[in-house]
Amino acid sequence: MTDNSDSNDKSSQSLDFIIEALEEHEHKLDESIDNLTACLEQTKEATGALTEKIDKIDEKINRMRQEISNVLATNQMNQKTNHQP
Repeated sequence: MTDNSDSNDKSSQSLDFIIEALEEHEHKLDESIDNLTACLEQTKEATGALTEKIDKIDEKINRMRQEISNVLATNQMNQKTNHQP
């Protein structure tokens, strides 16, 4: 009976060790998930801010293109006017 009892104790200790290790891994995984969630939120915020900045830059570029087109058109009209006899 003593051998059976020792065997049960060792099995119980082994199971306790495995359960503790699994609980520790679960805790670490929970922490990792929390950290990843926080990173995802920060990435979303940064992406939104960058998208807004890019949109503003696109607007400025489009305005500049329009202004350049207007200047070129005015310049061409002035050249035609100046070259007429």
